[in-house]
Amino acid sequence: MSTFDFIVLSKGLKDVITPMLGPFSLLTEEVYDKVPMDYMLVGHCVCMCAMARDNMKAFFLINFWVSFMMGFGGTHYTALLNGQPMPLFTDNLMGVAWTAVWLVMHYCPKDLAYKFSMWYPVQFITKMMSMMCRVGAITANVDFAATKYPGVFIAPLVLGTLAGAGGKLSVDLCAKLLSDKSLVPAGEMASPTYVLRSAFYASLFHAAAVHWLDLTSEKISYSVLLTVFLTHAVTKELGPGAGESLKGVVASLTAKKEAVHVVSPAAKKVAKMKSPIKSPWGSPAPASMPTTPTPPALSGLTPVATTASRRSNRRATPRYAE
Repeated sequence: MSTFDFIVLSKGLKDVITPMLGPFSLLTEEVYDKVPMDYMLVGHCVCMCAMARDNMKAFFLINFWVSFMMGFGGTHYTALLNGQPMPLFTDNLMGVAWTAVWLVMHYCPKDLAYKFSMWYPVQFITKMMSMMCRVGAITANVDFAATKYPGVFIAPLVLGTLAGAGGKLSVDLCAKLLSDKSLVPAGEMASPTYVLRSAFYASLFHAAAVHWLDLTSEKISYSVLLTVFLTHAVTKELGPGAGESLKGVVASLTAKKEAVHVVSPAAKKVAKMKSPIKSPWGSPAPASMPTTPTPPALSGLTPVATTASRRSNRRATPRYAE
C-alpha cells in the first residue's frame, strides 16, 4: 500500500467514524469537563488508601509510600523519563490531599472514615474518580510522546502504558524488595493482568485514532476511552458479585451489634459452666479429677535423691582394681 492509498483510506475511515463519535463530544462537554480536578484527585486518593490500607499496616511509613506509589507511580515514572518535574513537586495539592486522606483513613476513631469509604455508593464514586484520573494520565502522556517524538511508534505506547500501569508495577517492585508474598500473588510483568493490558490497549487506541490515522480529536478519544473504562467498572461493580460485596460491607458494619444481641447473660453463664477447669498457673486439668498444682515456691528446687536411688547409683558404678 502506497502513502497515497493510506491517506485515502484514513480519510474514508474518518468520514465514517466522525458522525458516530458525535455523542461523545457532547458527553465530554456536558459531563466529563464539568468534574473539578480537585474532586477527582481526592476521590482517587480515597480509593487508593482504601485498597492498600491492610497491606503492611504495622509499618505506617512503608504503607504511606507504597500506597502513594500505587496511586501516582505511573505519572512520576513518566515524568522522570520525559525530563519533566514530578507532579508531587509542581504544587501542594497532591501532597496535601494525599497526606490528609491517608491520615483520616488510618487514624479516624472507630475506623469511621474507612467504613464510610467502603460503603457501596461512596466506593463506587471513588472508583469512578480514580478511573478518570487514570484515563487522563494515559491520554496526556500519549499526546506528549507523540509531540516530542514525532514518527516514533514505540514512545506513545511505552509512556501511555507506564502512566496507566505504573502503580501496579510499583506495588510489585515493593513486594519483591520487602519479600512480602502476600502483597501480590504474581508479578505484573510475568503475567499481565487487566491493569497492564487495559493501559496498553488504551494507549494504542489513542495514539492510532488521534496521531497516526487522524480519525478524531484528543477530547473525543479521551471521552471514548473514559466511557469504555467507566462501563467496565460499572459492569464489574454492578455485576453478579455486587450483591455479595454489598452484603459483606453491611455485615462488617453490623457484626458487633449482632454479636452483642446474640450473646445473652444466660448464654454466658452456660458457657462458663461448660468451660474446662484450669490451673491457677495455666496448666490444664481434667474436669473429673482436678490435680493439685505444684507450689510456685518449690517449682524451681532440685529434688533430693532418696536412699534407694543412691544404692542403685553405687551398684551401677564400676569398681576398678588398684
